[in-house]
Amino acid sequence: MVKDGTYLIGTCAIITKYDIKIIYQSHLYKIRVNDNSIGIDPFILLAILSSPLLIRQIRSKQFTQDIIDSLGERINELVLPIPKSKKKREEITTIVKKVIGDRIEARELSKKARHMVIQS
Repeated sequence: MVKDGTYLIGTCAIITKYDIKIIYQSHLYKIRVNDNSIGIDPFILLAILSSPLLIRQIRSKQFTQDIIDSLGERINELVLPIPKSKKKREEITTIVKKVIGDRIEARELSKKARHMVIQS
């Protein structure tokens, strides 16, 4: 999640096994999901962190630090809208997994096409 900047604060991404060459910079939060009994996994967390309700919370908590906006430690004040229904959480996880999988497949096919051009 982007923690410092301007309009990108709160923007989230998920790191997969296909993202092996990355550098974490100081303006990013690295958020992991520990084992839990609530039923939270990385996919539903991504959906929750990207939800309009959470984005509104983030906007209300960001502040200006010198010349740059930041969420800072106020990330700890966010209230996550976790669906109570296990079925709903599973449904959201399934949707997000499909979206991530489709994007990975599209990226890998694009990479393959670019390499095929070089090889011809």
